[in-house]
Order: sequence, then structure tokens, then C-alpha cells
Amino acid sequence: MLFAIKKLLAGLLMPLSLLLIALLLALLLYARGKKIAAFLMTVFAVLSIYVLSLPMTARYLASPLEFTYQAYQGEPVQAVVVLGGGHDSDPRVPQTSILNHISYVRLSEGVVVYQQNPGAALLLSGYGGRDALSHADAAAQLAIRLGVNPEDIKRNPSARDTREEAQGWRSELADKRFALVTSAIHMPRAVRLFEQAGLGEQLVPAPTNYLSSGKRPIHWRDFLPTAYALRITEAAWHEYLGTMWASLSAFLKQNGEQNGL
Repeated sequence: MLFAIKKLLAGLLMPLSLLLIALLLALLLYARGKKIAAFLMTVFAVLSIYVLSLPMTARYLASPLEFTYQAYQGEPVQAVVVLGGGHDSDPRVPQTSILNHISYVRLSEGVVVYQQNPGAALLLSGYGGRDALSHADAAAQLAIRLGVNPEDIKRNPSARDTREEAQGWRSELADKRFALVTSAIHMPRAVRLFEQAGLGEQLVPAPTNYLSSGKRPIHWRDFLPTAYALRITEAAWHEYLGTMWASLSAFLKQNGEQNGL
């Protein structure tokens, strides 16, 4: 229940959700005769959607997250942890299309790092959600098709989010140096959660699935809103919210332990 509430709140706190709520409030204000307030709120919501949908806004928000850590440089590791994402085990589609784009890119990078470290284990995690097949199993099936030795794969099919993934691999990774593979925009929060799980010292970041283009001159097209830019903005927003939540959770846990709670 708590997990579902957390997901619901996260969805409601996304920019588009908040601005749609603002438009509904504007409609309510208009119905009550407060036309000036309704007009101002409508203008605010529309302008906000425009700004948040600009490529330069998306790049400004995403770049600091995505380039916090450099790409994997070939450091030797004993395990490769690929964080879960989404999938749909539709029997009508080929194996390469079961994972969504984010998960496919993560797994591809994980396999590349695995191949550079003979003898390393490939750790896959993620629950099924509404799908009967867990994400860990879906990723494992594709990894085997991509040439990974089945005996090198370890699975955690019950982890529902990054915090549970980090906690779930604690005993497995306690004495191993490992590469952590996830989307570049998600890497700072993922590293923080793995550090909170006591796995920070042996962690080697391996970011992938970059969404922003980094530093480049402003182009006139940066002032044209796009749905893709809004998607990146929301992804970055989600990570900033998640980082604040992780910090708050760690603070409350620490204070609870100090007070004997």
C-alpha cells in the first residue's frame, strides 16, 4: 500500500499533472465568477507548459544529472548490476522488443561491460508489476540471447524500485567491486541509494541512455516546444524529487535510530 501511495504522489507531483490541476482550478475560479484570477492562472499554466517543453529547458535540467559521472572507462569489476525498468511480455513481438527502450539500452550497456570483464556476474532485477513475467526474468532471457552465459546471471525478481534493488544485492555485493548500470539521468540518485545500502566504496558508475545533448550553443529550434523535451523535463524533475525523498528518508531513519525509535 505504501509503495502504491508513493507512486501515486510521484505522479501527481509531476509538472504536467500540477499544471493540469492548475487549469482545473482556473476553470473552478471562472465558474465562481473570479475571471481575473482564472485568467492569470490559465496564462501561468500555459506559459509554464511552454517553458517546460523547450529543448533548452530540458537540457538545462537533465545535463547536471547526466554528466555527474563519466561513462564506464573499463575499470575491472567482479559483477555488473543492471537496474530494472519496464517490459511487456507480449508473445506477438520478438525478444528484443519485450523490454522498453530504457531497459533495452541499460541491458545492452550491461552486457558490454560484462563482456569486458570475463568471469563477472550479471545481476538483473525488477518485479513484474502487472506482467506475469518479472522484469529480471525478461532481461535475463534477452541477455542470454545476446551471448551471456546463463550461469553468470543472478536475478532479483521481487525488487520494485532502486532502493529495494540496492538492499536486495547487499549480501551478494558485500565483498565485490561492481559496475552499476542505469540511465545517466538516474545515476546520481541510484549511487546515493547504493551508498545508503553500504555499497558505495566498491561501486563503479556505468551510465547510459543519455537524453540531453550536453553543452552546445543555443539554436532557434530550442525555442520550439516538443513533447520529447517535456518528457526529458519530467524525467529530470522525477529524479530531483526522488533525490529529495531519499535524503529525507535517510535523515528520518538516522534520527529515529539516534532516538531509539
